[in-house]
Amino acid sequence: MISNQPAPLRRTSLAAVAACMILVASIHGCSPRSGARGTPQPEGPPNVVIYLIDALRYDRLGINGFSAGPISPRIDALADQSVVFDQAYSCAPWTVPSVTSLLTSTYPCEHQVFVNGQKLDPSLRTIAERMKAAGYTTIARFSNPLLNAVPGLERGYDVYEYSGGDIVTEIARFLEDAPTGRPYYLYLHTIEPHDPVVTPDEWLPDGGRVDAETRTEMGELKRRYSGLTRADFDAKRPLGTIDNTEEQQKALTRFSELRHAIDFLYSASVRRADEGVGRMVDMLKARGAWDRTLFILLADHGEELGDHGGWFHEHSVYEELIHVPLIVHFPRGEFAGRRVDETVTLADILPTVQDCARGSNWSGRGRSLVKLLADGSPPAARGPIVTTMRVNRKKYYRPYKETRGDINLVIRDRTWKGIWNLEPGTFELYDLRRDPGEHFDVSARNEGVVGSMRRSAAAWLNRCRQSAVNAGDATDVVLNDEMIEALRAMGYIQ
Repeated sequence: MISNQPAPLRRTSLAAVAACMILVASIHGCSPRSGARGTPQPEGPPNVVIYLIDALRYDRLGINGFSAGPISPRIDALADQSVVFDQAYSCAPWTVPSVTSLLTSTYPCEHQVFVNGQKLDPSLRTIAERMKAAGYTTIARFSNPLLNAVPGLERGYDVYEYSGGDIVTEIARFLEDAPTGRPYYLYLHTIEPHDPVVTPDEWLPDGGRVDAETRTEMGELKRRYSGLTRADFDAKRPLGTIDNTEEQQKALTRFSELRHAIDFLYSASVRRADEGVGRMVDMLKARGAWDRTLFILLADHGEELGDHGGWFHEHSVYEELIHVPLIVHFPRGEFAGRRVDETVTLADILPTVQDCARGSNWSGRGRSLVKLLADGSPPAARGPIVTTMRVNRKKYYRPYKETRGDINLVIRDRTWKGIWNLEPGTFELYDLRRDPGEHFDVSARNEGVVGSMRRSAAAWLNRCRQSAVNAGDATDVVLNDEMIEALRAMGYIQ
């Protein structure tokens, strides 16, 4: 099965926009007025690049302890000249709600976008809308077709387009013709680790390979399994109407038997993604833009590779799915070399971008990471913090339904991690310092910690629900043939 033998824009017309913002006095570390060592820099707000690698696990990067081969050298090098946030969490364990949270600085219980087909409420302004209003050219290129299946996420972009090719090359071509004198905001969303079965042999570590027959079986098994998990959702029936748990269990067993091949290809896909990051950084440096660019590298969620008996994502809120990489290179390398151990979430990205781009003061859910860094004090004991919310509207698997239910909240408090499973009414507690793999639920021995976390989570959820907007029910989004085929290839539709 596996051998170690070597193997050989579309563009929309851009309306005239306001001139770049007039700079005010320098604040924090994002001002482009002067370099870190006093070197004069060009006037004007910084460029902003959000580079998202879909389904990238935190623990698959060398900087985070991965030792089974050098599969992330360019990301590791980027980290050395940036700020690494070691306790960063996605707001949801899969793309649609997670990216919606990222781009609006709200949580799922606020934005109410739980599945593809729901529409982003007009009252929620995206990063792109804010940046366009500030005079930025705004461009999005994404390889996950789901971003075309949430009406409203495209708001604020001059160009918002799916890419079935090499995003970095496409962006390079765009920047060659980009308007001069205007900063740009780029949202780049790649998917190498999301579908590792298509990773070419050239990217496999140590010249290894996975034979074509195994790759074909893995791809077909994943598509079949995905269809089984959401059989009722696709048929517009209440979840659990058809209980195909035994068929799902057979698929999960086969995934476990293919574990080595899946893991091997996943590592190769990370290596492939790493190369893209490196080319993007090199391109910005070659254009003389690096020192005036806020560059944010992150993932929307991770990937389970059998860690808790499951595979892929969306079905739990354990660390492998919600603990994500977050590396931020500030203009001029401000704060470079720092590793931050305080808990942050992807809801903090919009306030950080707005802070660096001289937007209005932020009063929403997230908080600016610039202010966190500029404060200079050690992380404060802020008490329990809700980081993540899972709301399942698509999938049914009886063991998960009975033990986890369909709504889960994650609460962090220093080394403690709590998981409140709302429907069964259970609460799991893990000490991540002693048990980073979450194998031992110690809730029974720490009732005081559980009580404090549950009270904080309940109060948070009540406030969150009070600020909920209307995303409506999922509707059939009109997609072209390319989008339909891309969704089918990734197992999102049959």
